[in-house]
Amino acid sequence: MELSRRQLLFVGAAAGGGFLVGWHRPSGPRILAAAVKATPAVFAPNAFIRIGRDGRITLIMNQVEMGQGTYTSMPMLSKPAFVIDVIRTAANAVQGRPAQSRPRR
Repeated sequence: MELSRRQLLFVGAAAGGGFLVGWHRPSGPRILAAAVKATPAVFAPNAFIRIGRDGRITLIMNQVEMGQGTYTSMPMLSKPAFVIDVIRTAANAVQGRPAQSRPRR
């Protein structure tokens, strides 16, 4: 009996599907427990904002502070968006992260 390429592909797909269905292991509870342990302490919606569990907001600044007041003005400008006091925000400098230090074009 001679198999064509198409028949071989169908037989291989059927055998692979059978192995996939037959090789089911109940690992759901273990994966869920690992996910609960691995929840991050900081929520980072993008590369420039981090929100801690205590509600403190950290802004990662790619601008340089040389007397212009960027580290003071950016938390003040973001206050209406976050609806919290400026005291609860902090501004940090970029520390060599390519996604944050790349200039916008």
